[in-house]
Amino acid sequence: MTAHAVSITMAHEEQDEVEAMLVQRHQERSSAQDQNRQRLAKSERETREGAAAAVDDLAAGQTPGSRLAFEGVAKALARRAALVEAPRPQEAPRLLDLLFRCELPYCAPDGRPTLSEFSLRELERRFSGGRGGSF
Repeated sequence: MTAHAVSITMAHEEQDEVEAMLVQRHQERSSAQDQNRQRLAKSERETREGAAAAVDDLAAGQTPGSRLAFEGVAKALARRAALVEAPRPQEAPRLLDLLFRCELPYCAPDGRPTLSEFSLRELERRFSGGRGGSF
């Protein structure tokens, strides 16, 4: 095989690799989009169910007060809005400012923590990859 034929063969192999990589990226994006659609559909169902339950509780007089029902609906709507679009890094300062204006900034409405605290030793353990280095 001549040098020219070898370079053409290598170019075709590289092109095949690039095409395979592009197909893989497309599949990964499609999979991520499908997962987002599924999460949104689940969130919509949960929002509808939560809103209907809150309205039913109010109508039946089973809820101690309208504030509790309002909070339930607000939680469901907040979760729904959070799934629509992930925040961009440049939005972080504004979002943190809003978070710390909340009555309970350290937990979400459902009780999950909004922040996690890590010591430098823990960060080193998690990110050093077994190397003994420090930050």
